Amino acid sequence: MYRFVAPALLALALAAPAAAETRALSGFRAIQAEDRLAVTVTAGEAYAVEVTGEDADRIRTRIEGRTLHIEDARRPWFGRSPRLDAQVRVSAPAIESVAASRGAELSANLAGASCDDFSAVAAMGGETIVTSARCNTVSSTAAMGGLVRIAGACRAHDISAAMGASVRADELACETVDASAAMGGEIRAFASRSYDASAAMGGDVRVAGGGSAGDTSTTMGGSIHSDR
Repeated sequence: MYRFVAPALLALALAAPAAAETRALSGFRAIQAEDRLAVTVTAGEAYAVEVTGEDADRIRTRIEGRTLHIEDARRPWFGRSPRLDAQVRVSAPAIESVAASRGAELSANLAGASCDDFSAVAAMGGETIVTSARCNTVSSTAAMGGLVRIAGACRAHDISAAMGASVRADELACETVDASAAMGGEIRAFASRSYDASAAMGGDVRVAGGGSAGDTSTTMGGSIHSDR
């Protein structure tokens, strides 16, 4: 009988979900994720950083200034990192900036967060998804195949997309927008009052919301469209 007990216990251990590994980090207002891992950010009364998954030991978390950096500690010298079995959950009282690069996937729910000036960035195949933003000013930047999706509301929104990257912000209802798309960059925005826009080298800007056009320019195959 005992010869069956050990294998059964081993199977149960392997099937059990990995326990959350808590990292003692605090004082940050920005989160920057790199490499092929998943990060979830929420607003909370206290700071919290938890890592789960079979590759949790590969995840390096460190504070530099007011920024929490999350990355693959074993990033290869050449080529990109493999997709890691690791999920990072982050909570902070105030969130001013989120960024994803090198294939990282970051989602941030800003409901309840203190938010005056906020920025969202995605680069080098990174993906940044932001929901429930209620901010004074927002800056969204995407480059080199990055994707930013952002929803909520703001007073003023500054947007930049370049080198095949996209910013999908037509669900971020803002009063004014200043958008710049270049080198195949794509922007979707919402402006209820007015917008300025430039598009160059195949860049494309589309603005919803009925705002009036201010300074606009197109060169070298760029295009600007409005629902007004």
